Amino acid sequence: MEIIKQDTKVDKHGMVFRIVKTENKELPYTVEHSPLNNDGTYNTEDFSILGGTVGYSTSEFKTEEEARSFFNDAINLTNEEMADKYPSIWVL
Repeated sequence: MEIIKQDTKVDKHGMVFRIVKTENKELPYTVEHSPLNNDGTYNTEDFSILGGTVGYSTSEFKTEEEARSFFNDAINLTNEEMADKYPSIWVL
């Protein structure tokens, strides 16, 4: 795993996001998240992909550009805007 975009804290979502490149040949770029603790810290070893439950997509992408687009949206959009734009990944 190679970290493409370092940990970025997004207080409005209560999460930290990063982009990693994995060994997955079909969907190698992943936007991962880690929950923020009440004091604003997070476990640097506790990152996972978004979505993935039955009937939902995941935050795994074919290209770095797709991953960066989702990452930038997660930083800039509200929860409601993310749910509207990515209904199969971002669940309120």
